[in-house]
Amino acid sequence: MSAASGKTGRFFRCPYHAWAYNTDGSIRAIPLRSGYDATALHQCEAAQGLTRVTSIVHRGFVFVRLSEAGPAFDTYFGAALAALDNLADRSPEGELEVAGACLRSVMRCN
Repeated sequence: MSAASGKTGRFFRCPYHAWAYNTDGSIRAIPLRSGYDATALHQCEAAQGLTRVTSIVHRGFVFVRLSEAGPAFDTYFGAALAALDNLADRSPEGELEVAGACLRSVMRCN
């Protein structure tokens, strides 16, 4: 199982398929590549490498945008940003901390 946090090292590995990508997003390794013979592997998005995503940091929270389509950050979150700002402003440090562990579960399925 992957660690909840840490440093990636020299590459990223998909825990499901075990494909590996370099830190620049380029494909590093595809296990059992011969199993993809006679398929459209070379046309597959994942086989082209990871896609760069854009992000915005607001009050210490990182919001990632997977697609450039759709409304802008401020438009999408609208009044919710004012509520987040209000909550952060109530902290003596002016920022929030997410405390406690995340909920994780393992499903043994395909």
